[in-house]
Amino acid sequence: MRKIFFCFILYLVVMVVATMTSSTDKRSDQEKFRQALIGMQHLSYTDPDFGYHVHYPSFFEKEDMKDYGIGHVQFGYHAHNINLVMECKVVPESVITSRKHNFIKQGMLADMEGYDYYSHYVYKHHLFYILTLYYPSDYRKAFERIIYDVKIWNPFYRNKHVNLHR
Repeated sequence: MRKIFFCFILYLVVMVVATMTSSTDKRSDQEKFRQALIGMQHLSYTDPDFGYHVHYPSFFEKEDMKDYGIGHVQFGYHAHNINLVMECKVVPESVITSRKHNFIKQGMLADMEGYDYYSHYVYKHHLFYILTLYYPSDYRKAFERIIYDVKIWNPFYRNKHVNLHR
């Protein structure tokens, strides 16, 4: 009986010590995601019709968007209650009202509450090349690295910080 009592007490002590010493990760989901992006690798896509290049995070998957036509590509990440989409498209200059040839637009999505967009427009040969990132508004700080990649995007330069190619 003493051995059983002793084993029970020892078990309780071990469980209390284990509970007290175990550390839980108290970082927010946004902070965990931001830190995970620090060592992120990129893949590269070259459009077969217009020849532009886009670099995207290696954890994104190319999404098949048949209805969009030529010059359009979309990559997405849909996991852990996070939906990220990066799309690139080519449109004629007549569609864009801006007189600038290289500019950024950003804001909230009107048709998706809680989501923002960040777009980079680049003009060449009567066409606008547009790279846009769609992301949850409350993750803006977490996605600063990806937003920066969109900001510095050059559709005609192939090897900008690419670690992997697809």
